[in-house]
Amino acid sequence: KGSVIIFTSEDNLADTIRVRADEAEADCSKIKIFDGILPKKNEFFDIRKHLEIFEKAIIKVGNVKLVVFDPITSYMGNTEGNKNIQVRAALAPLKDLAEKHRLTILGITHLNKDQAKKALYRSMGTVAFTATARSVWLIQEDEDNPQRRFFSPLKFNVCKNPTTLAFSIDGPIGRPKITFEPGSVDMTADELLADDETKERYSAVEEAIDFLKETFERDNNITSNEIFRCAAEEKICERTLKTAKKRLGISSKRENIDGKMQWIWFK
Repeated sequence: KGSVIIFTSEDNLADTIRVRADEAEADCSKIKIFDGILPKKNEFFDIRKHLEIFEKAIIKVGNVKLVVFDPITSYMGNTEGNKNIQVRAALAPLKDLAEKHRLTILGITHLNKDQAKKALYRSMGTVAFTATARSVWLIQEDEDNPQRRFFSPLKFNVCKNPTTLAFSIDGPIGRPKITFEPGSVDMTADELLADDETKERYSAVEEAIDFLKETFERDNNITSNEIFRCAAEEKICERTLKTAKKRLGISSKRENIDGKMQWIWFK
């Protein structure tokens, strides 16, 4: 569809990037790799200082549709990654450049180790990285299958929230092949990154979701009292049940039943 510029300071061109591009049947004539060293200036590329040079490169390459920074933090000079204002100031011109040339800029970063935080706040450095981006995805390994990855949405400003997908990495060492599974996966990014205690809570919510799905297969209008009674018999607490209700998009309203106002849950 167009040309791609890749800034990479981690992966080797010959044994990693080219091999993976060939495996994906990419047109390598449209891929331009940049290690970050500016030949004439003999200094490392800094998006804050060298944006004019970068824009000239985009124009010279022509028909650029995608620019990848892997990782984005390597190309921000001495910007302090934990300072919200500094990060926003560094990234804002990139957003303007993307709009001007109608291209996508993909910034890759790693996760911090704070499992107590929600997934949206798990990127390295300040939340400004995810706040500035219009779309944010998480890639997380499946604990039960080291060859499987989850591709989960974290934030979307340009479309309705998509669902989590899963893909596998197959093929011989050095020549990986990516295969996406059909359909979606009923897991959120928060669930994927949760610690063991939190995962137990998520497991309880999944149980409550299954309970509500089964319940509403029999009847689409049920009193909340009846639902809570049946849930208690299954040892599902009210708080967990309400979380499952929200996840399933179940609504509630008050109705007069036999002369008494009661809450009704309905789909």
